[in-house]
Amino acid sequence: GSLIVGSEAGGPQPSPDGGNSLPVTTLEATLSVSDLLNGNRDSGETVMLWRCPSSDECRSPTKESVTLDGMIPRVRDLLIGTASSTGLIRKFMLGVEALTPEEQGLMEHAPWGLGGAIRTLAVAEPGMAFAFAERAAPIIAIELVQVMVRDMLKSVRLATAGLDHTHTTQLLQQLESVRTDIWRESDTLAARYGNPNDLLESFRTLLATRKGVSYLDLVQANGTPGDAEP
Repeated sequence: GSLIVGSEAGGPQPSPDGGNSLPVTTLEATLSVSDLLNGNRDSGETVMLWRCPSSDECRSPTKESVTLDGMIPRVRDLLIGTASSTGLIRKFMLGVEALTPEEQGLMEHAPWGLGGAIRTLAVAEPGMAFAFAERAAPIIAIELVQVMVRDMLKSVRLATAGLDHTHTTQLLQQLESVRTDIWRESDTLAARYGNPNDLLESFRTLLATRKGVSYLDLVQANGTPGDAEP
């Protein structure tokens, strides 16, 4: 949800108390965290987005129907590949060093060293790597969406920090309400798909029994756990 202060006409309008004030419009939220994660590229459906007339003016936004490429299928494609792309697992299997910027970004930002775990498995146990990637894709995607949303909320807070405006309090209240809704849904989805640490733990016994592959190898490849705080 967003808050728009002002109108297309631009000037103060009569208010209920008999004076004049800028009109305030609250836009309904059209996207959920689930939409960002799952997208709709395979369903044939569309989602609604608010579109501003320009980057500097947004007093009269309109709704636009779009196809959204969700984060989970994007992460899965990067890891496993598609008909037109190799995928990280096969690149690691083949010893290909050159990664695309998007692949490199995934390896750098995957939480809890899951990218390193997949790299280790791709070399030692390719079949296990594909199975691991299927389970890891939604967990990685949730973390990436949370980071994206955190950065967006932070940008709004910074942009409003110095405002001395009648509607600032209302705007901040709306922002807090949106933040609460987003993290409530994120927590529900994270509980459904699993915790990064739990995923790594579930593979520990299996990896330890594989000849030539130890859990220590995996931990060393992982590095430091990520920070998933809201």
